[in-house]
Formats: sequence, C-alpha cells, structure tokens
Amino acid sequence: MLKKNKFIILIIVALFLLFIYFSRNNFFSIINLEPQTSNLKYVRQGATGSGSGDDWTNAYTILPSTLQRDTTYYIADGSYGGYIFDDTEIGNQWIVIKKSIPTDYGTSVGWNPTTMGSGQALFTGGLNFQKDYYEINGQKRNEGNWQDVGSYGIRVKPSNGNSGVAVVIDAVSGSNLPDADFITLKYLDIGGDAGSTCGIPVGEECPNIPDRGFEMIYGDHQNIYIGYSHIH
Repeated sequence: MLKKNKFIILIIVALFLLFIYFSRNNFFSIINLEPQTSNLKYVRQGATGSGSGDDWTNAYTILPSTLQRDTTYYIADGSYGGYIFDDTEIGNQWIVIKKSIPTDYGTSVGWNPTTMGSGQALFTGGLNFQKDYYEINGQKRNEGNWQDVGSYGIRVKPSNGNSGVAVVIDAVSGSNLPDADFITLKYLDIGGDAGSTCGIPVGEECPNIPDRGFEMIYGDHQNIYIGYSHIH
C-alpha cells in the first residue's frame, strides 16, 4: 500500500513538473481571451460633433493617437488609415476596437444602423502592435463563405498599397523591450486586394499580398489569439 501511494505521488509530481515546463515554453500561449472593459468610446468617419468620442454624434473621426486603457472603442463603417498600438500598459487593462453592428453598437445617441453598422470598417495603412492587451473584433462575417472579403466587419490592408504586411505583432530587435503579448484578433479580413501580383515567378517570395497578410517579428510572443478571420 505504501509503495502504491509513493507511486501515485511520483505521478502527480511528474505531471506538475510537465505542466510547469510546457507553460514556460509557451505550449499554452495560444488562447481565446475575452476582455472586459469599463468605458465606451465611439469612432465614426465624417462625424461633425464635438469630437469627444462620447457618442455617435460626437464621435472621434479617427482612432485617437493615444487610446485609453479599460476602454472599448466602437468603430462605424468607413475608412480609417493605419494605426500603431503602443499605449502604455496599466496592469492587465485591455483596449478593445469593436466594429459596430445592428445588434451591438453601444449608445443609441446619434446611431444610424444603415450608415454605421451594416458595412465595413477599413484600415488602409495596416495595424502594428507594440504593446500588450488589445482586441480587434470585426464581429461579423459570411459563415457560408469565409473568403468573402466584404462580409467581415473589419478589413485591414497593408501600409504600402498591396505590398508590405497588413498586421504586424511587433518586438524590437536587440533591445530589452518586451514583446507584444495578449493580442486577440477576430472577424477580420487581412490582406491586399484580390488578384494582387508582384510580377515575379510563382514559388518565389512575393512582397505583395496575398502571401504576407500577417507577421510576428522577433521575440517570444505569448497569448496571441486569431480566429474567425481570413488572412491572405
């Protein structure tokens, strides 16, 4: 009986040590995170209100250069250039960019479902993540055709027309700066226009999308989740 108990204890210890090893080596780093935030702000191309971001009438016309932690930014149909996410971290507080849709749009003040929630938010200059705790959520796609570019709530094109990379999860080479971790991307179309070509033989690396829609640079990135998206 004593030998059996010792054997069971050895198995428990071995499993615990394996768990520690796998955790430290990022075997459990790809997870679907569901962030919660306390504050809401609004972004709408062409808004003519005060620009406070407090409702759809007074929405920001683009994402502000500095984003607030613990905040969800609802973004309406429109074109919004590119963005670098480099906001100072405050503990594990998230910043969420969420496409407004008819069933989820925050406040009703100034809301118009036809012009703000039925189309697509387009980022034409790529997205670059340099800090932690961001979610970008397009909220919708065509479940019957995952390659339907126009059906995604958010579309991201690369910063240089159809060349370059549309989404970069970054780190600084040769520095002691931490990698961008805790990044969640959902319901996004990521890549250049359909039929983009670069004029070099098939099989060689092409700087044009569709074969470089997404890139993680350097480092040891952890807790990255990409789902319900079309990368091309």
